[in-house]
Amino acid sequence: MGSVHSLAVLPLTNLSGDPSQDYLAEGVTDELTTDLARISSLRVVSRTSAQHYRDTSKSLPTIAAELDVDAVVEGSVRKEGDVVSVNVQLIDARNDRHLWADVLRRNLGGASSMQDELTEAIAHQVGVQLTPLEKQYFSGRHPIDPASYQAYLLGRYNWNKRTPDALAKADGYFQDAVSRDPKNTFAYAGLADTYVLDALFGVNLPPDEASRKARAAAEQAIAIDDSLAEAHCSAAHIRFFKDWDFKGAEAEFRRALQLNPNFATAHQWYAEMLTVLARHDEAIAQIRQAEALDPFAPVLHHVAGQILQDARQYPQALEEYRKAEAGSDWTWTHVSAALAHRRLGEYELSLKELRTAANLNASQLDPSAVDALEHAYAKSGTRGFFAQSIIAFRQYPHPAYDRALDYAALGARDKAFDSLEEAYRNHDLDVLSLLSSPELDPLRSDPRYLDLKKRTGLP
Repeated sequence: MGSVHSLAVLPLTNLSGDPSQDYLAEGVTDELTTDLARISSLRVVSRTSAQHYRDTSKSLPTIAAELDVDAVVEGSVRKEGDVVSVNVQLIDARNDRHLWADVLRRNLGGASSMQDELTEAIAHQVGVQLTPLEKQYFSGRHPIDPASYQAYLLGRYNWNKRTPDALAKADGYFQDAVSRDPKNTFAYAGLADTYVLDALFGVNLPPDEASRKARAAAEQAIAIDDSLAEAHCSAAHIRFFKDWDFKGAEAEFRRALQLNPNFATAHQWYAEMLTVLARHDEAIAQIRQAEALDPFAPVLHHVAGQILQDARQYPQALEEYRKAEAGSDWTWTHVSAALAHRRLGEYELSLKELRTAANLNASQLDPSAVDALEHAYAKSGTRGFFAQSIIAFRQYPHPAYDRALDYAALGARDKAFDSLEEAYRNHDLDVLSLLSSPELDPLRSDPRYLDLKKRTGLP
């Protein structure tokens, strides 16, 4: 066998015959993926990309080639009463040859330790050596109450759906899990992850309340078990997005990636912070790692486009937006592509992207606003385009910052600074793009710019 340096855990099959047990098969798949991802000498593909092969008829060599991995883990899960049976096989996907197989049976409370055994067995079979930190993690986990573990898996099953209703259910299940076992650090990390999404998208809680709860849950998880990468990643997110504490956030991101170097979300969020700090080469390296770990995730291609725009690599950004568009119908990917074309001076292409966005979601982007932009551009050229866009895009998520960019492009410095101050008062995350937005170049020598940059904490 050739050396195995990368693998994917394909979705384990639910053999119980009961669709209500799907959460268990998915949960074991996720936990095994996460455990293997902690091994620094392996590249482990993220669950979201591996999920694409749930019902596929493709051969294993084909799957391996598409995911760019050497080996795959596949198998099944069955639950009978309180006993969980996990049947797994390790296959060298390059030649479709079985390398190892095992069946483990445990009661539900022992399922987490069973995954540790499977992880160590797979590591042994592929010939990787665990570091002392990795050995300590796998040998020192707290046994989890069976009912708490089941509630946790149900929470993750719903959290993975990312809808407002499912996130509300996830919150309830994670709360149930910690009430049954106050030392279930995974459940606290699940709560932190849930509240982080609430804070980002405002789906179930006001952002300030969600941020406060995310911070408390992450700190509780870390207090119980400092070796949980997910909790450090959530803590880093709050320090960055909410506190604008870049030094503290970077320390937490680095800790999360030390504990789980295959954590695509940690690479993504760290990349977003690095680009805010204008550390563009580092940001691009981090987002490329995230894309390699989760190649089918449209959000990573969208974020890569944003990062490349901030680095002023507009053609490369447009390539990423095209990849994101192929896997989603997000309005804002087309809006972002429109901005890249605009920065390249390709105004007709910019308007075309905006028209596509308006056709996809008129509630987010009013088609009449695009009509007005097209008319202004046809009549007065780029000056008309920028003047009209100040009016047209008030429904943007961050209208004050977007107005500031257009005022700056028009040379209306005082109005640009008024809008930037409004964005700062609103704690608008986009104001952190002060270092990278090319539209702000004419303002950078102004004392008001330097003062604002200092107040945000940017270097």
